[in-house]
Amino acid sequence: MRSYIERADGQIAYVYGFDDTDPDAIVAYQLFTGEAATDDFVKQPWFKAYEQETAALLAGPSEFRTITPQWIKRGTA
Repeated sequence: MRSYIERADGQIAYVYGFDDTDPDAIVAYQLFTGEAATDDFVKQPWFKAYEQETAALLAGPSEFRTITPQWIKRGTA
């Protein structure tokens, strides 16, 4: 999965982290260029296997939410 994320042109950002207030929670945040890039991520051949392998460790299935950014801070080059 990490190699896909590192080379995915449609993925602007990917953040994977531990919740500071809940030791049992993990949060992954992804920012894509559009819906096609989001669809591409979940259609990768390894994604279904990942979901199956981690299911016993999770309280429920992966949850996907869509937001409409109102402002994004851009890094300086």
